Amino acid sequence: TNLFAVDAAAAEARVASLPAVRRVHVVRHLPGRVTVLVEEREPYALVNAGGLHWVDAEGYLVTGDARPGATGLPILTGVRAPVPGTAEPSEGLRAGLALLHVLQRTAGRLAARVSELDLARPHAPVLYLVDGIEVRLGSDAWSDRLARLDTVLGELDARGERMATIDLRF
Repeated sequence: TNLFAVDAAAAEARVASLPAVRRVHVVRHLPGRVTVLVEEREPYALVNAGGLHWVDAEGYLVTGDARPGATGLPILTGVRAPVPGTAEPSEGLRAGLALLHVLQRTAGRLAARVSELDLARPHAPVLYLVDGIEVRLGSDAWSDRLARLDTVLGELDARGERMATIDLRF
């Protein structure tokens, strides 16, 4: 193909339409080479919505098939799966990802104990811990609430006590 006949913009648009592509740039190099630079979306979290869907840290779909391995983060439930090519992830998904970021930053030990983050609740997210405890988190001040949860769980573990539900909304 003649190098001048290559439609770089059209090639960029075709590659950019792939869900796993974050950014693409096509560069012509005279006299006879074309370079396609691709930045892929990195899988960050799993969304369970009619199947497992990998999303990146911004909430854009990476792929709809579950890849082997674990994220080390809870699975997000109660939100719609992102649609490839949509302008923005849903508000619920963005809120869930924001909570995951806070969970990672403020409570390293706690992140490993959370198995699911349910965002379907109308008033606030609910965390489900691997040992079956349901945690009603509240809709704001997540850093403070997660720090309190970490303390409460440490005290419960030290005393050997079990809880079914912990309510941090108040």
